Amino acid sequence: MKINLFAFLVLAAFSSHALAHDFWLLGDSKEVTSVDIGFGHDFPNPEKIDEKRVNNFETPYILTKSGEKLSLKQSGENYHYERAKLEDGTYLIIGEYKPTFWTEASDGTWHMNKNKKDIKGAKFCRHATMSAKGIINLNAKDDFVTNPTNQRLEIVPLDNPANFKVGVPFKVKVLFEGKPLKEAVVNGTFEGFLKEKSAFHGETEDDGTTEVLALKPGKWMLEAVYKFAFSDPKICDEEKAKATFAFEIKE
Repeated sequence: MKINLFAFLVLAAFSSHALAHDFWLLGDSKEVTSVDIGFGHDFPNPEKIDEKRVNNFETPYILTKSGEKLSLKQSGENYHYERAKLEDGTYLIIGEYKPTFWTEASDGTWHMNKNKKDIKGAKFCRHATMSAKGIINLNAKDDFVTNPTNQRLEIVPLDNPANFKVGVPFKVKVLFEGKPLKEAVVNGTFEGFLKEKSAFHGETEDDGTTEVLALKPGKWMLEAVYKFAFSDPKICDEEKAKATFAFEIKE
């Protein structure tokens, strides 16, 4: 069994892996419930989303233990959403980046929502999808978060992150279309780590799981990536699915 460490020194060899334009979700519920879409270079700090891309995001929602989807309303900055304060319990925050074509033209420029049929002499086309998941625990540690949420690609913790502790290994599972994904690339970063760098790198086992050992408390994000050939090479070259899971380790 592989044991992967979040650490500056142990994983320094992987620090050149950029986590540019990651998509994550973080939230809390105090006077009101607040959820931020993170889309940028500096986890966990959100930044204003480019107006050309803001419509690429579906409105995130809160998923309850009973399966109810609680709506959120955009308020203030275009990455910020709110609703009334939640009752005590465990909740998931779910969000999606809509499937988007990105095509590189012969001059090296990239074009959003264009495929190889749209760009004459295109060099490369990627069809990108991204899914994000966060968690809110309010005086509860419900284990419903260990169940899949039917995102195309998703990271599923095998325990509520409220139970994660520094120095104690924990597991997550990567699923693609509901099935365990072996040899999935998993990268990670944490609050305070270098911008656009990866502090963690690993791959899943045959059952889709990987084991992680956190060496400090704070906000964390894991990201899984799965690439494969697009169904029609005349339209596009590659499918790239990404999924993140953001959580906090208290101690």
